[in-house]
Amino acid sequence: MVMPGTRKPRPSRPAGPAMAERPVAVVSGAASGRTIKRLRQPERTRELIIEAAIDGLYRFGYSATTTILVAHAAQVSRGAMLHHFPSKASLMAAVAQATYERDAAFYTRALANAVSSGHRLDLLVDAAWIRFKSPDGIAQVEIWQATRSDPELAEVVLPVHDEVTNSSHEGLHGLMLAAAPVSRAQSRAALVFTVATLRGLAMEHALGAPEADLLPGVYRIKRVLADVIDEARAAWKE
Repeated sequence: MVMPGTRKPRPSRPAGPAMAERPVAVVSGAASGRTIKRLRQPERTRELIIEAAIDGLYRFGYSATTTILVAHAAQVSRGAMLHHFPSKASLMAAVAQATYERDAAFYTRALANAVSSGHRLDLLVDAAWIRFKSPDGIAQVEIWQATRSDPELAEVVLPVHDEVTNSSHEGLHGLMLAAAPVSRAQSRAALVFTVATLRGLAMEHALGAPEADLLPGVYRIKRVLADVIDEARAAWKE
């Protein structure tokens, strides 16, 4: 149980490999959406900093994830940190952009084997749940919430957030339209409901709620999307 006013550190992810002067291969798990790639030293340093920031956000939250903490965790000098990210806001904007890009890649792979429009929506919800509860997803929520009290952060992050929201709406609308003649208002409402529900469930999960207690909420999202499809089909037949 987490008492009011305290924050329970979240489980640490495995630490990244040591820095190297030559190009190195970066390998990560499927849930993160990351792929194997070779990076030269400047790109490698930037990647280490971003990954350390994600880990800090996931474990300790936005306020505790200072640039000093991130530089120490990434094993880079203060100068190297400032070279890549002159402010905490610029670092958090990079984290948001990187994690959103990994979201998109993960969803594309998750939907590749869908056999029907309904199945595609179910797969999308399952994939979204994986991503929202992942360290990337919790990091996004921490950054997004912090924009309320940090104007500098809001200035650089909210445009990225708005762009991703609009892109997500286009994607969901297309998926739903393939199943029924839904309106853009219906798909927008479905997106807002889905994101808000998954965000809340993911934070409950991060704070220690058993996943078995949260899965009914995930299933409820699938039911709501199915109901919207059914309503659109019924209205079209009338």
